[in-house]
Amino acid sequence: MGHKFLSLPGTSGHYADTPDINELEADTSHVHQSLGNITGFGGATRTLETDFPLFGANSVKCVTVAAVPSGLTTSSERPAASQGETWTTMAYIYHELGVATDFSIWVYEHNGTGQTDSGLTNISVPDKTWTPVFLTRTLTAADTTGVFLYVRPTDSTPSTTFYAGQFMVAEGTHATFVPSLRIVGDLDMRTSIMSTTPGVGDQFLIDTRTGFTGFTVDDNPSPSTLFGRYADGTDLRSNTATLLAARQAGTIYEARSVYDISAGEALWYLDAVLQDTNTGLSTLPGSPSNADLHVGAVLGGTSGNFGGRIYWAEVRDGIAGPVVARFDPDDFTADDSDGATAVGTIDGRTWTLHGASSLIESPLSEGVVVLTDEPTTGLTLTDE
Repeated sequence: MGHKFLSLPGTSGHYADTPDINELEADTSHVHQSLGNITGFGGATRTLETDFPLFGANSVKCVTVAAVPSGLTTSSERPAASQGETWTTMAYIYHELGVATDFSIWVYEHNGTGQTDSGLTNISVPDKTWTPVFLTRTLTAADTTGVFLYVRPTDSTPSTTFYAGQFMVAEGTHATFVPSLRIVGDLDMRTSIMSTTPGVGDQFLIDTRTGFTGFTVDDNPSPSTLFGRYADGTDLRSNTATLLAARQAGTIYEARSVYDISAGEALWYLDAVLQDTNTGLSTLPGSPSNADLHVGAVLGGTSGNFGGRIYWAEVRDGIAGPVVARFDPDDFTADDSDGATAVGTIDGRTWTLHGASSLIESPLSEGVVVLTDEPTTGLTLTDE
């Protein structure tokens, strides 16, 4: 069997989206995902490892201090929060202590100067097993201005060594890790499509842009090119590629737009082959948007509607980095349409279809070659 696809008519109201549920402020989500600002507290030492088997490729090694509550924290991140809101904190924990060991995790409320209240729970982590520890809490303190995470061994054991990764501080109730869309470093956007009307009006494939924040990929008619945009707060930082031959109606292809911030350049790939390089672009960090991620449209589905098939679309934090969002029709049931939801097997996000004519379809077994993509192995070809 071949892979399913999303069929879109190219008219207003037809698209798929996923919310930006991770509400870490400003640039913090990127270092949060890359573990750049996960720090030790209570005297614990913290070093970066490179063998984390789940999201991304890194973990943090922590060694605690004798007789002092110590561990890891994201206390330099304080996403805006207030009384009555529900927040979740999460970390994956690993140890080789020989026996199951309890770890404590907090949703820690802050009032701008110090602790106001904190909810905590203790979770048993088996020996030599990566285990998620998480806590969902409704904030109780009237003067709460922010939320962050603490995680440590429950007992103050001398020189306890453990590893942690997949830190998350997110608004709402979550039982699994959901990566943030708030990318500020290198950006990698990919999609596999078949257009029915290439070059006819702006048709957006991936979009979170609001003003000069966020990112987007679209089929632009003037001139007939593919556009990638990665806003830096003052500039859209456009990356264009003329790919007319590939964009004939009925042709299935993969488009990939890459932004290398340190080099100040952007690259376009078609079916994994480099096509165009744009140089001299801004080297400023990306400016994150808090908009939902749209696939097949912009502005809540009212504009830039794509007509054709979308086989998948994804966004990566870093060039060939971890997938932070992947729309995959295979996560849905064939014939799903308006209002149908599915949780992504790769990104853990909830995706929703919009529009009665937005339909998940299964391909016919007629020898049609469809491009697919395994997130960690690159482009492959599947003959259905």
